[in-house]
Amino acid sequence: MKSVGALIGDKNIGTIFRVGRQYGMTAAHVIDSIINPHNLLKGREDLNQLTHCCVQFRDRGKIFKLKPVLHFKDNRLDVAVVEFLVCDIRRLPPPLQLVRDDVSSTLKSAVMIGYGNPEQSGKFLESGVDVIQQHDIPKKEIIEFINQHKKTFRTALKIYGRSADIVETGYLGCEADTLMLLNCMMGPGASGSPVFTTEYPASLKVTGLFICGYPKMYYEFPDSVQKKFPLEFTFEAATKTSAIYDAMCKNKKTKLAKAIFGC
Repeated sequence: MKSVGALIGDKNIGTIFRVGRQYGMTAAHVIDSIINPHNLLKGREDLNQLTHCCVQFRDRGKIFKLKPVLHFKDNRLDVAVVEFLVCDIRRLPPPLQLVRDDVSSTLKSAVMIGYGNPEQSGKFLESGVDVIQQHDIPKKEIIEFINQHKKTFRTALKIYGRSADIVETGYLGCEADTLMLLNCMMGPGASGSPVFTTEYPASLKVTGLFICGYPKMYYEFPDSVQKKFPLEFTFEAATKTSAIYDAMCKNKKTKLAKAIFGC
């Protein structure tokens, strides 16, 4: 757990973990909230904003700064790699080991560790998280439920100033083969958390990067509507590390992939 940290700006923004010699990995949308908070056009990001953030690996522990460098960012996979500003690498906690191969089809359960919740201190651990296969998703029941309550959901979102269109698109993207689906409920600040497989006897290895929950509209609902939404129709998603490795290699980041994945 000691290699998982909180990415901090004005407040806790998300979770980040050490990979490779001097890198940190987190979700791309977490980094975008720092370097491009107003969603400007590509190329208008301000990498200098990274220097105003820091990473803390334990409560009241040493603060690590970031360089104004973005070594890799893939918005489709929602992954970003930044670099720590340290004179002595030994001060950082040890890097986590990442799995290069796709093990999601045989993985029964996983472990998740997050640290970026702005509403609470300390790290949180979810163990024994069931991995959901695509054929296990009750798609027919979900569609029937959404259609039955569509008007109520759209009205609730409009009242709270949210886009009602996400009722129709709330599950969009969840079938991507780059994702691992998980039966759990993560809190605020969990984006960027590592998802571990327990299938390697020597140590825990990272097989996914937590990025979001489904359906998207659930997280925009007021509490009164959330409580009435069946939990069996909700799940979390993580980008597979195998997909991250492939994307790095395809985008001429083979050297970085080798440094992070140790291959």
